[in-house]
Amino acid sequence: MKSTIYHSLLFLTLISTLLVSCSDDDDGPQPLVVSSDNYLPNSAGSYWKYDATSIPDYTLTSTNNVKEIDGKMYREFLRNSNDHTTPSYLRFENGEYWGFADLAAMSQSPTKIENFKMILLKDNAEVGHQWEHTFDANSNGMTLKVTYAFEILEKGISKTVKETTFEDVIVLQMKSSYEAAGQTIPMSTDKQYYAKGVGLIKVESPASGTVELEEYKIEKE
Repeated sequence: MKSTIYHSLLFLTLISTLLVSCSDDDDGPQPLVVSSDNYLPNSAGSYWKYDATSIPDYTLTSTNNVKEIDGKMYREFLRNSNDHTTPSYLRFENGEYWGFADLAAMSQSPTKIENFKMILLKDNAEVGHQWEHTFDANSNGMTLKVTYAFEILEKGISKTVKETTFEDVIVLQMKSSYEAAGQTIPMSTDKQYYAKGVGLIKVESPASGTVELEEYKIEKE
């Protein structure tokens, strides 16, 4: 369970994001706004290749496709690993980066989460700011409460990954846990690094090892 849920979340955090405008028009979905210079660029054709120690290496690509979810437009991203491709959807609004994936449909594990949507990053939050999301997960007929708790640890730092130094980096901590039989069981405490104009550059996880950006291209909008 721990591995499946975490890897699905990691998939979301690695797919970059989109920008959504704050329209007051109630007659249609909030339109997609494209950005190539925020902390999770979403310009179509952009891609990121990641080298991982404990999970298969993979490539993430931002497509031309968009999807309406709860009245707002999300950008589609495709994650390809070992010739297996899975979609996920991202948007940006008011400094918040939202991710969505149908884990109930795409997970190969008996653990399922429906409507998996949460804030992956807040670029306008101060160091020490925290937020969390809790979901009901079904595992072999049991309903578990799964919680992801986030905290901004650092902002505006430099970070070197595979001999490339990135500037204006946000460091995010993510703690995952689940509740069963009245007890809270920790899953993992991960550290994620996001560089402005690039996206996610590194993940350090005791559960899933290290993931590092080794190649990328950001298309200008």
